[in-house]
Amino acid sequence: MPKEVRTEEEFLEAAKRARECRVKKSYVYVKTEQGVEKKPILKVKARTRRYLYTLKFEDFEKGIEFAKKLREMASKNEVCGGNLVILDKDLEPQITG
Repeated sequence: MPKEVRTEEEFLEAAKRARECRVKKSYVYVKTEQGVEKKPILKVKARTRRYLYTLKFEDFEKGIEFAKKLREMASKNEVCGGNLVILDKDLEPQITG
């Protein structure tokens, strides 16, 4: 069952119980004066035994910073069971670098 969380603190609480976390780049279509524009967003997902928790970042740069923080915590086995998967290959240099 999916659940969307609204704050980073809620997500981190769920990530402590999660077996795996995923980082995914997605897009939202926004109406502007020039027409419809495709804007990137970042989704971070935590899979627990019962739920799939999702946190969406409309501000892409803020999402990248959170993913870096999550990666550091996952490398220490504090969250996500130590498993952080980056689903989009173009995100890896931004998060790992």
